[in-house]
Amino acid sequence: MLTVQELRTYLRLTSEKLDGEIQDTMDAAMLDLSTGGMKDVDNALVDMAIKLYARWKFNFADKADQYRRDYQELKSALALVYPQGED
Repeated sequence: MLTVQELRTYLRLTSEKLDGEIQDTMDAAMLDLSTGGMKDVDNALVDMAIKLYARWKFNFADKADQYRRDYQELKSALALVYPQGED
């Protein structure tokens, strides 16, 4: 499972001051993924979805719309692959 430190690095942040917000964003991403039927799935695709969600929410490189689309497409694909949260 993705850690706050790994996500901070992915967002290219160096300060730990935003770790609480990063954790909240990770939690929100997991809750959002669960609305698509995914529960308790832990793999590289889920980690990538969380990373895309975070880049969307943090407006990484001023490309929030691009990351939102990428996240939503991956979420839709994951819902087809893991409809009941099966690993």
